Amino acid sequence: MSLRKIVYKLTDYRSIALFNFTVLVYISFFGTSDPFRYERSEFGSTNPINQLIYSLLFLSSFILLLVNRENVFNFIKKEKYLTIFIFYCLLSAVWADYPMISLRRSFQLLTVYQVILTSLLLIEFHKQLNVIKVIITLYTVVTAFAIMFIPDAIDPLFNSPRGLTLQKNAFGQVFIIIFILYLLLNQFNQSKSDKIVSWTGIGVSALFIVLSLSTTALITLLYIISLIFVFKVDVVFKDIKIGRSFSNILLITIVIFAIILSLNSDFLELVVSQYFGKDLTFTGRTEKWTNMMKTISNHFWFGVGYDSFWDVPGNLNAFYEIGNSAHNGFLEMFNELGLVGFILMLFVFSSHFYRAGKIKKDINIIFLISILLLNLTESALFRQRGGMSFAIIWILLFNSFEYLRAKNFNTIIFEKKGHI
Repeated sequence: MSLRKIVYKLTDYRSIALFNFTVLVYISFFGTSDPFRYERSEFGSTNPINQLIYSLLFLSSFILLLVNRENVFNFIKKEKYLTIFIFYCLLSAVWADYPMISLRRSFQLLTVYQVILTSLLLIEFHKQLNVIKVIITLYTVVTAFAIMFIPDAIDPLFNSPRGLTLQKNAFGQVFIIIFILYLLLNQFNQSKSDKIVSWTGIGVSALFIVLSLSTTALITLLYIISLIFVFKVDVVFKDIKIGRSFSNILLITIVIFAIILSLNSDFLELVVSQYFGKDLTFTGRTEKWTNMMKTISNHFWFGVGYDSFWDVPGNLNAFYEIGNSAHNGFLEMFNELGLVGFILMLFVFSSHFYRAGKIKKDINIIFLISILLLNLTESALFRQRGGMSFAIIWILLFNSFEYLRAKNFNTIIFEKKGHI
């Protein structure tokens, strides 16, 4: 009897896919460690519970991929770039300075990719949205409770909320992602109660971003609102047939302005110093970037291996010179994957901007731009786990499914079931 028939007889594979997706979304936001434990772990240390959960998710999702291998291979051939990038991260363990650490962390990234891919292939889309809605709402409620009643939920350095995260910047990042997810949910909501939940979530997450006192998160929030306005222009000017041209000009202007503000601006210096108590170097970030460029030059073509530079036994010199982060997701990817990996990543995002534009999915474009803007001064691109990693891979795969569905790629179960 074939593996497909055995799995069909012994299990309900759609239920397994839904269970895996639920667990992944939950641990992406809540994690697997106890909250409010801020002691620094040993370099390269592991969390046994985390390893167990990701191993089980990998095995079960891998079986589901084998069961649906024809559809999976058809999709991968069409999707291309993200899949190649994920496997390049895994391959980088071969030349990594710390191969086992790189392999373990790239394995977790591959697991996130597998679970999301199987969920899109096998689960009705509204069920995925319900899972996301329930978990981010639970996370928001628990965070609100913690901020009000638990002293450790306040960052002692800035007297601002950090919720269940390590510090205020991470708190701001999480709620940027939650804010955008609520925006996306709001587009698919049909019932009045769902609309109430999503609009309340949008408001609360925006409030948390402001309260976080995270400059990067606040600026990203303002640009998200600006981008929403830009795409509304298409509707306003649709009748005179200049909507897309006008909005494209506005979009390009806003993105350029965002990059300039994020990197260097006297105006931002005034605002930040007045309201957030920071200087133009973003608490030493520009100096970190200079040091990172020197580090990158030592392994320019292929990098040091995926996620094997920070929190490893041999990075004490880098830790003392730079800190525990470059505060720039692009530099960190360049450092870990070299020029080759960096170019692959650029192909991933450029192809998905193209696809989102072709199918006119404005929220997907806003999602992608927001992630990139956030990573100009923070390091959250394609980490092996966490809310940002889940959101990046989910929106990229979801964007591909929508694009291929619009192109009548009928060999995917997702298309046959017609649940979008």
